[in-house]
Amino acid sequence: MAKTYKFISVLLSEIDKEQGNYPIQYLVPYGPEHPNESAAEKWLEDNAETDKKYILIPIYSFQ
Repeated sequence: MAKTYKFISVLLSEIDKEQGNYPIQYLVPYGPEHPNESAAEKWLEDNAETDKKYILIPIYSFQ
């Protein structure tokens, strides 16, 4: 089983409206998949947008 990481971005304006219950249409995949958490965090440091928050999720695949 392979494990990679991917960011999901959420607009801050939607967080304020929904108070933490995010409708699926506001969760947008952001950037490439990463081989580990530290690589993902490093990539985000260079590419983050200030008007968004990010969720890092693990992705499992059976290859």
